[in-house]
Amino acid sequence: MNDAAADAVPKAEVRSQQQRTPLRDTQTQHTPPSRQPQPVPKRTLPRGVVRACSGVLESVDAEPYATYARAAEDAISCVRGGSERQRAMLADAIRLNLINRKEYPYEVLARRFGLPVSCSTFKREKMRYLRRFAELCGFI
Repeated sequence: MNDAAADAVPKAEVRSQQQRTPLRDTQTQHTPPSRQPQPVPKRTLPRGVVRACSGVLESVDAEPYATYARAAEDAISCVRGGSERQRAMLADAIRLNLINRKEYPYEVLARRFGLPVSCSTFKREKMRYLRRFAELCGFI
Protein backbone atom coordinates (compact mmCIF):
# COMPACT_ATOMS: atom_id res chain seq x y z
CA MET A 1 0.00 0.00 0.00
CA ASN A 2 2.86 2.35 0.74
CA ASP A 3 4.49 1.51 -2.62
CA ALA A 4 1.32 2.47 -4.53
CA ALA A 5 1.04 5.72 -2.59
CA ALA A 6 4.68 6.54 -3.30
CA ASP A 7 4.27 5.92 -7.05
CA ALA A 8 1.13 8.08 -7.32
CA VAL A 9 1.71 11.69 -8.24
CA PRO A 10 -0.31 14.19 -6.22
CA LYS A 11 -3.09 15.93 -8.15
CA ALA A 12 -1.63 19.37 -7.47
CA GLU A 13 1.61 18.42 -9.24
CA VAL A 14 -0.26 17.02 -12.24
CA ARG A 15 -2.28 20.22 -12.55
CA SER A 16 0.81 22.39 -12.33
CA GLN A 17 2.52 20.30 -15.04
CA GLN A 18 -0.52 20.64 -17.29
CA GLN A 19 -0.55 24.40 -16.81
CA ARG A 20 3.12 24.66 -17.76
CA THR A 21 2.79 22.85 -21.09
CA PRO A 22 2.75 25.37 -23.94
CA LEU A 23 0.00 25.29 -26.52
CA ARG A 24 0.78 23.91 -29.92
CA ASP A 25 -0.20 25.67 -33.10
CA THR A 26 -3.14 23.34 -33.59
CA GLN A 27 -4.45 23.88 -30.06
CA THR A 28 -6.41 26.91 -29.05
CA GLN A 29 -7.41 28.08 -25.65
CA HIS A 30 -11.09 27.78 -25.04
CA THR A 31 -12.78 29.93 -22.45
CA PRO A 32 -16.11 28.69 -21.20
CA PRO A 33 -19.08 30.66 -22.58
CA SER A 34 -19.93 32.01 -19.14
CA ARG A 35 -16.50 33.64 -18.82
CA GLN A 36 -16.43 35.33 -22.22
CA PRO A 37 -17.22 39.05 -22.10
CA GLN A 38 -20.74 39.70 -23.28
CA PRO A 39 -21.34 42.67 -25.57
CA VAL A 40 -23.45 45.41 -24.05
CA PRO A 41 -26.62 46.04 -26.06
CA LYS A 42 -26.81 49.52 -27.54
CA ARG A 43 -30.18 50.23 -25.96
CA THR A 44 -28.98 49.97 -22.38
CA LEU A 45 -26.40 51.69 -20.24
CA PRO A 46 -24.75 50.48 -17.05
CA ARG A 47 -26.83 51.18 -13.96
CA GLY A 48 -24.13 53.36 -12.43
CA VAL A 49 -24.10 55.64 -15.46
CA VAL A 50 -27.88 56.02 -15.35
CA ARG A 51 -27.78 56.86 -11.65
CA ALA A 52 -24.95 59.35 -12.12
CA CYS A 53 -26.81 61.07 -14.94
CA SER A 54 -30.03 61.26 -12.92
CA GLY A 55 -28.11 62.77 -10.01
CA VAL A 56 -26.57 65.38 -12.27
CA LEU A 57 -29.93 66.15 -13.88
CA GLU A 58 -31.51 66.62 -10.46
CA SER A 59 -29.19 69.55 -9.78
CA VAL A 60 -28.63 70.76 -13.32
CA ASP A 61 -28.21 74.43 -12.33
CA ALA A 62 -24.41 74.23 -12.39
CA GLU A 63 -22.41 74.68 -15.57
CA PRO A 64 -21.33 72.84 -17.75
CA TYR A 65 -24.12 70.36 -16.97
CA ALA A 66 -26.89 72.81 -17.87
CA THR A 67 -25.29 73.19 -21.29
CA TYR A 68 -25.00 69.41 -21.61
CA ALA A 69 -28.70 68.99 -20.75
CA ARG A 70 -29.70 71.52 -23.42
CA ALA A 71 -27.41 69.83 -25.95
CA ALA A 72 -28.86 66.41 -25.10
CA GLU A 73 -32.33 67.75 -25.93
CA ASP A 74 -31.17 67.95 -29.53
CA ALA A 75 -30.91 64.15 -29.53
CA ILE A 76 -34.70 63.93 -29.19
CA SER A 77 -35.97 63.50 -32.70
CA CYS A 78 -39.32 61.72 -32.48
CA VAL A 79 -41.56 64.80 -32.52
CA ARG A 80 -41.54 65.24 -36.28
CA GLY A 81 -43.82 67.93 -37.54
CA GLY A 82 -44.38 68.99 -33.96
CA SER A 83 -43.55 72.31 -32.46
CA GLU A 84 -40.51 73.19 -30.37
CA ARG A 85 -42.88 73.43 -27.43
CA GLN A 86 -43.82 69.74 -27.76
CA ARG A 87 -40.18 68.81 -28.01
CA ALA A 88 -39.33 70.85 -24.91
CA MET A 89 -42.23 69.24 -23.02
CA LEU A 90 -40.97 65.78 -24.02
CA ALA A 91 -37.47 66.72 -22.82
CA ASP A 92 -38.90 67.91 -19.48
CA ALA A 93 -40.88 64.68 -19.15
CA ILE A 94 -37.77 62.61 -19.87
CA ARG A 95 -35.78 64.60 -17.32
CA LEU A 96 -38.43 64.04 -14.63
CA ASN A 97 -38.61 60.33 -15.44
CA LEU A 98 -34.84 60.01 -15.15
CA ILE A 99 -34.78 61.82 -11.81
CA ASN A 100 -37.50 59.64 -10.24
CA ARG A 101 -39.08 57.01 -12.45
CA LYS A 102 -41.40 55.71 -9.72
CA GLU A 103 -42.90 59.08 -8.94
CA TYR A 104 -43.03 60.08 -12.60
CA PRO A 105 -43.83 57.00 -14.72
CA TYR A 106 -44.78 57.39 -18.37
CA GLU A 107 -48.52 57.29 -17.68
CA VAL A 108 -48.39 60.23 -15.25
CA LEU A 109 -46.15 62.24 -17.57
CA ALA A 110 -48.34 61.51 -20.60
CA ARG A 111 -51.37 62.95 -18.78
CA ARG A 112 -49.49 65.91 -17.31
CA PHE A 113 -47.65 66.98 -20.46
CA GLY A 114 -49.94 65.55 -23.13
CA LEU A 115 -47.09 63.63 -24.73
CA PRO A 116 -47.58 62.90 -28.45
CA VAL A 117 -45.61 59.61 -28.28
CA SER A 118 -46.26 56.04 -27.20
CA CYS A 119 -44.59 54.40 -24.20
CA SER A 120 -42.08 52.49 -26.32
CA THR A 121 -41.16 55.64 -28.26
CA PHE A 122 -40.80 57.50 -24.96
CA LYS A 123 -38.38 54.84 -23.68
CA ARG A 124 -36.40 54.92 -26.93
CA GLU A 125 -36.10 58.71 -26.80
CA LYS A 126 -35.20 58.55 -23.12
CA MET A 127 -32.31 56.20 -23.88
CA ARG A 128 -31.19 58.43 -26.76
CA TYR A 129 -31.27 61.49 -24.46
CA LEU A 130 -29.48 59.61 -21.66
CA ARG A 131 -26.76 58.24 -23.95
CA ARG A 132 -26.07 61.71 -25.38
CA PHE A 133 -26.00 63.29 -21.91
CA ALA A 134 -23.65 60.59 -20.59
CA GLU A 135 -21.31 61.09 -23.55
CA LEU A 136 -21.21 64.83 -22.98
CA CYS A 137 -20.53 64.38 -19.26
CA GLY A 138 -17.78 61.88 -20.01
CA PHE A 139 -19.41 58.93 -18.24
CA ILE A 140 -19.12 56.69 -21.30
